[in-house]
Amino acid sequence: MTLWDELAQVEPEAWGRQQNDAWDRATNFIYTTLTYAEVLERCEEAARQLRVPLEEVQRYALHRWYSYHTHEAVLALILDHPRARAHPDRRHPTVDFYLRDREGREVGFDLKLTRFPRDYPRSFSYALRHPVHLMAWLYRNQSREGRYHRANRIFVVFHDRRDPRGAWLLRRDRARIAPAVKRFLDQPRIYRVPIGGEAKPCPLAGIIWVVA
Repeated sequence: MTLWDELAQVEPEAWGRQQNDAWDRATNFIYTTLTYAEVLERCEEAARQLRVPLEEVQRYALHRWYSYHTHEAVLALILDHPRARAHPDRRHPTVDFYLRDREGREVGFDLKLTRFPRDYPRSFSYALRHPVHLMAWLYRNQSREGRYHRANRIFVVFHDRRDPRGAWLLRRDRARIAPAVKRFLDQPRIYRVPIGGEAKPCPLAGIIWVVA
């Protein structure tokens, strides 16, 4: 089975508790665990360590595992394109890959997967026509934890027009993601995004749309 097949086994469960350091430490095996079955198996020890019900740990770990490995699966699709090259340091805080422009220059980008935000003050149609407005909003409203930064970024924005709550399912929909990635990388549209604050110069960013 491929990683995409493993990701397809995750059910639409409530993810449970808010993220915290103790639960993160107990479930950090998600970064090196590649199968759904092994995640469930390793949750047994984490549940004993945290002294909480197994089902709660499984929901927490599966949420983290799904989020991380859908990111890695999409990144792998990007790196299959001849215009892209991986950063040699997989732990680099602001660069996942380099993108080569028409002149042969390489620019580093972080990859961010996100659903179309419910709190965005404009419509989805407006965002399609004005991607810089949406990207500026995403920069300004990103979480202050984890990979918060204002460096260059490629956003993969997922949206289900019929049921916005189902956008998380699109994160594992390779049949939609792969052609969207190829279309973008064949002719990337990169913009300077004015976000204010301490970011100078404005970051470079682009959007890959994955829409159902």
